[in-house]
Amino acid sequence: MVHRFRRSAVRLGELLLILAMAAVSWQILPAGVSADSEGLEGKQAYEFMRELDCANGYEDGLPHLDDMLTRAQAVTLFVRCMGQESAAKRSEGAPSFPDTSGHWASGAIAVAKNQGLVDGFPDGTFRPDGNITLAQFLKLLVHVLGLNRSSENVWPEDVIEAAIQSGLMPTPGLRENADRPVTRGQAFYYANTAFMKVSLPSGGTFYQTYTRRNPPTLEASASAAVTSDSAVTISGRTARAGSVTCGGVKTELGTDGSFSCRVPLAAGVNTIEVAAADLVNHIVRMELTVERIAPLPGPIWISPSSDVPGTPAAITADRADLSVASGASAPALQVTVRDARGRVIRDAAITASVSPADLGAFDPATGIFTAGTKARSGTLTLHAGSAELQIPVAVTPGPLDRLDVLPASATLNVGDIRTFAVRGFDRFGNPAPVADAVWSASGSGAVMDATTGTFMAARAGTYTVKVSAGGISASADVMVTATYSIAVFPPDGAVLYTGQEKTVTFTVYDNRNVPVSGVPVRFAVYGSLDPAGLGLTSAVTDADGAITVSYAAVQPGEGNLVLTVDRPGGTSARTGLIRVLPMPRYILIDPESDPLLSLLPGQSGTITFRVLTAGEKPVAGATLDLTVSGPGMDAGILSAASVTTDPNGLAQVRVTNNRSGQGEITASVRGTDVSETTAPVILLPSRE
Repeated sequence: MVHRFRRSAVRLGELLLILAMAAVSWQILPAGVSADSEGLEGKQAYEFMRELDCANGYEDGLPHLDDMLTRAQAVTLFVRCMGQESAAKRSEGAPSFPDTSGHWASGAIAVAKNQGLVDGFPDGTFRPDGNITLAQFLKLLVHVLGLNRSSENVWPEDVIEAAIQSGLMPTPGLRENADRPVTRGQAFYYANTAFMKVSLPSGGTFYQTYTRRNPPTLEASASAAVTSDSAVTISGRTARAGSVTCGGVKTELGTDGSFSCRVPLAAGVNTIEVAAADLVNHIVRMELTVERIAPLPGPIWISPSSDVPGTPAAITADRADLSVASGASAPALQVTVRDARGRVIRDAAITASVSPADLGAFDPATGIFTAGTKARSGTLTLHAGSAELQIPVAVTPGPLDRLDVLPASATLNVGDIRTFAVRGFDRFGNPAPVADAVWSASGSGAVMDATTGTFMAARAGTYTVKVSAGGISASADVMVTATYSIAVFPPDGAVLYTGQEKTVTFTVYDNRNVPVSGVPVRFAVYGSLDPAGLGLTSAVTDADGAITVSYAAVQPGEGNLVLTVDRPGGTSARTGLIRVLPMPRYILIDPESDPLLSLLPGQSGTITFRVLTAGEKPVAGATLDLTVSGPGMDAGILSAASVTTDPNGLAQVRVTNNRSGQGEITASVRGTDVSETTAPVILLPSRE
């Protein structure tokens, strides 16, 4: 199930004002009462959290604030707010609880369980579609805010007491409503107020710590650096800000982020702070310096003589400092030269110098400063007679022109995790900031965090890691290798007879001892085994990392069945010795043996069996299992419980009369259904 809402036209500044007012009225909304009916707190909170990509909802575009919040929806809300949505997507389908496998929120539930956020019910279930109670929702809040829960209290008193002691929620109505379900509107209101109001142990609020919004940008300039007016106009532009203040006074923001404000000036040098703040109070500040001078007493007097109105005594400029990108030119600097009486000297001879020498160049005729190619700080010094003005200059990196990925290449093992970094440069090679970088990786089996640059490969192969920002991209090559091991089942060899079949299962593991699926493997036989008996010569491992192969005994021989991993770093494994014998047809008692063995007490004798094929050829290496039957008879009269035929197909067993009795010795060929044969035995009693 996908939950999505359309964004409304609510402006950031309006949301800041609404939520600031809502945070003051921190209260328990009675269960079953619409959040909309309580001053729209739930709706305002929902709009705010949606702006932060924290809240999510249904496809019909409505927040459904009066619907009860399910446990799955609650966990999803917290996981999104903590910036773990990509981790949740990677964990989709994980069976964290018996009743969550395949659930639409299985990924978020797996992440929450991993981080100790949820632990389920005593019966081991999670009940994702059940309504969450106030106490259960409060437990989530207490956990993510890092509040202390007293070991002296048991559930749910421990979370209720933690909420009260920390000021998270007031006492009235809390215990009475602890077991009641929470509506979606109430949940948005509770969570949003806590995320704005409560400080984490590490400092800062939840929103300031976990929201991944970029801080605001801010550009501002004064209408004049030196003026005799009682006020100056500050104008500029911001992005991702909800409010802007000029000299501590809030100003109106245009829909495009532009602003203009009028700031009163005191006599002398004025430092004016301009600040932009976003929804969660990330603040960017800058200072502008404006000098207010006394107005001239009358019209400017210009002497017709070359040595009057006096010599230069002071130089002023319309900007206190310059900031310009490498290789670029700043707007023309307006320079004014005055004599000791404050009179403007027109067409005064102005010279300029820069330090260091490669900082840039200044043209006094046009007032334009052109930056050098190296990002650095320095000073522009203007001279007119004995008067001098020093202007700090910052040459900043130019627009992003090139990206480098660090490291440029990497060799990893399967399952290794590597976080790549990106560096940006302008066209002159100056380090330039990289904003909103997006990472990706090619190749089956690659997992890449698009935000952090963290890479992991689940299988061996060659991958390309790519980063993009500002329309520019760069990449790094990654070689992922695996050290494989192979388990063989059954590991033992076997004796087969022609026409029989042996089945073996091989399981391939990587260096983490995790079964690897999709691994190409090859099969072969070694020794004198007939390769025609192989059911297949190549395959890939299944989802459990296993592959099963059968060997059909075609003709006599012996050797091993071998599997080889067909990848770099691959290895081989083989079965025990497999011996293929001709299929026997007869078990006979050798004619040279006594057909009726009769022994006196203490006397021993030998019975010889012969194993032959259908063509009456001897079968060597066959194992005969021997059993004894008859009154007073047991296996203790035999020298062995089994015997193996020699190259002539013969196998002997020694019989000793250590008791009296009469019966039979039965011989059967192990591993076949060849008919048994029996040899009669009489053990005579003592004559005493």
